Amino acid sequence: MPVVKPLEKENATPAAAELFAAIEQKFGMVPNIFRVMGHHAGVLGGFLKLFEAIQTDLEPRLRELAYLRTSVLNSCDYCTYYHRAAAKSAGMSDDEVDAVVNGRLEEFDGIDHDVLQFAEQLTLRAVVDEPLAERLRQSLTESEYVVLAATVCTANWTNRFNHACGVELP
Repeated sequence: MPVVKPLEKENATPAAAELFAAIEQKFGMVPNIFRVMGHHAGVLGGFLKLFEAIQTDLEPRLRELAYLRTSVLNSCDYCTYYHRAAAKSAGMSDDEVDAVVNGRLEEFDGIDHDVLQFAEQLTLRAVVDEPLAERLRQSLTESEYVVLAATVCTANWTNRFNHACGVELP
């Protein structure tokens, strides 16, 4: 049940309405998470800048591995739903997506496994083991590593936002 109801377009401030128009142009709709954030255009605008920033540098597959695993760990059905689809768009197979969702990390190796471990450690303990961080630093540029960290942190933020506000699909 929504704690904060999604904002209807006709009730949006001019600033929120402008952001809604850009979101609709990009996604073909305004997902409820953005409609809830739209109650404060500054929060929505700030989030969209961060969300856009994490779409760069890091390979989409790695980004979606991290976002999806984080969302599953936090039991965020909303983000899990949308990032299952995003993971498939990033080239993951149905079997790979199911493995991430069901915690079968042993089905992954190399950088994929390290990214999943990174998402788990940062989400569950708020720290990353030094050997894992070093392996990732050998595989990723500093910019990619920063985007990976920001992706997991953003996923944790949206998961918690959705839980706090009772955001429901779609």
